[in-house]
Amino acid sequence: MYKPKKSLGQNFLIDRNVAKKIIQCLDVSNERFLIEIGPGRGILTEFLISKTNKLILVEIDERSINFLRSKFSKDISYDVRYINEDILKVDLRSISLDLKVKEFDIIGNIPYYITGEIFQWLFKFHQYINSAVLTVQKEVALRVVANPGNKDYGILSIACQLYSVPKLEFHISAKSFFPVPKVDSSTIKLVFPKVPDSGDNEQIISIAKHCFNQRRKKLKNSIIRFLNLERVNPEEFYNFAGRLLNTSIFDKRAEELSINDYRKLFDVISMLRRKIDERET
Repeated sequence: MYKPKKSLGQNFLIDRNVAKKIIQCLDVSNERFLIEIGPGRGILTEFLISKTNKLILVEIDERSINFLRSKFSKDISYDVRYINEDILKVDLRSISLDLKVKEFDIIGNIPYYITGEIFQWLFKFHQYINSAVLTVQKEVALRVVANPGNKDYGILSIACQLYSVPKLEFHISAKSFFPVPKVDSSTIKLVFPKVPDSGDNEQIISIAKHCFNQRRKKLKNSIIRFLNLERVNPEEFYNFAGRLLNTSIFDKRAEELSINDYRKLFDVISMLRRKIDERET
C-alpha cells in the first residue's frame, strides 16, 4: 500500500460507513457517466462499481491509477475508465463529445488546497453536470450553503447558489481520514439546473466581488466604483434603479444582499449599459 503524498493534499478516507453514507447522496442514472475525482485507494470506488457501469476515475497520482487497475481489473464485469490527469486540466466538453453523452454526475473527496479551483472547474462546465457530491473542508461547506446575514455568507455562497442548488448533507470527523487532517470535513451536494448559459452569472459575481471588497460600506457607497468601471453614471443609476427596485436595498451591506438582490442589480446595470450604448451610437 502506497503512502499519501502531502504535496497532493492526500488525506484518504478510511471509514467505510462514512463512504457508504457519501454514496447514498448520489442520484445515479444508467444514462449518465459518473466521474470520481481523486479516488485515491478506492474506498468510494468499491461501492461505485456496483452502482454504475459508466465510471470514470480521474486521478493525478499514477501510483493510485496502477493500484486501482490492479484492484478492479480482476473482475471483467467492471467497466472502469481511467484518466491519469489533474482534474483541473480535464475538458468535460471534449469528453462529452467523445462519449456522446450530455451530462455527468461528479463525486469526490476534494483536496483542501484546490477546493476553490475545483468549484471554478464545476462552474465552467456546469452545463455538462447533473450533480456533484463533494467532501470538502467543513468551513467551506458552511460557506457554500450560507444565507444572507450569516457570518459565512460570501462570494463562494453567491457563486454556488447562482450555478446550483447546494445542500449540506452531513459532517465528517477528521478521524475518518488518514493522515488525520487538522479540521473536520462535510459532504455537500450541488444540483445543477439546466438553463441556457448567458454568461450573466459571471457578471453578477463580479458585482458581488466589488461590493464585498468594501463590505463595511452600504450598497449606495460600495457600488460606485463598479458603476464607474461600467461607464454608468451613479446619479443616473440611482434615479433609474429607484423606479425598478426597492430603494431600501441601497442601505444594505454586501453580506445582507440576497442572490435575487444581486440579480436585480445586474439587470438594472445591464439596462443602463444598453441605454448608454444607444445614446453613443
